[in-house]
Amino acid sequence: MIAQISALGLTRTSATYLPTADTEFPEAAWVGGMLPRVPGSASWNFKQAQLVTPANLSDTARANLREKNGNMFTKVAGVNIFQDGVMADGRPKSEITISDWIYARMQEQIYFRLINMAKIPFTRAGFAVIEGEMRSVLQQAQANGAIDTFSVTSPDPLAIPANQRAQGIAGTFTFEARLAGEVKTIIIRGTLTV
Repeated sequence: MIAQISALGLTRTSATYLPTADTEFPEAAWVGGMLPRVPGSASWNFKQAQLVTPANLSDTARANLREKNGNMFTKVAGVNIFQDGVMADGRPKSEITISDWIYARMQEQIYFRLINMAKIPFTRAGFAVIEGEMRSVLQQAQANGAIDTFSVTSPDPLAIPANQRAQGIAGTFTFEARLAGEVKTIIIRGTLTV
């Protein structure tokens, strides 16, 4: 089943291997532990869960699951944890969560301005209102630990074709943000001498 899901490369679907999944519902434990967290503030990897029995997997089985972008609930160093936190396409679940959060918050904040201002003028000052809302969302994502740096670019209202201006089409506002990412592996090298 995990191989089939992986082959589809779905961005909003993940699979977790656990022999007791039909009775212990590990996905509910995992989601229930993560959704109350602020988007971008936590990785889905290394998360504990109650009332879920860990799978006893060989190194080969773990490697096979990872090759297929599957997740697992196992015991590592005496602690029961979900491992990897990836979607079927291999992207981290946290990346999808923050992407959706930014999309929804930008829509809400810009719509709030559209319905609560007398109008957003088709001027640099009006476009600054839209840009300000975009920056506000990205600053919150940054404060949440989801993104590291960002930039926002507004179109020049004077460069927009007259037919678009007549229809009130403001052009394309863009942003670029660097995801903060998450630590999954740590390599330590040391030397002890006498």
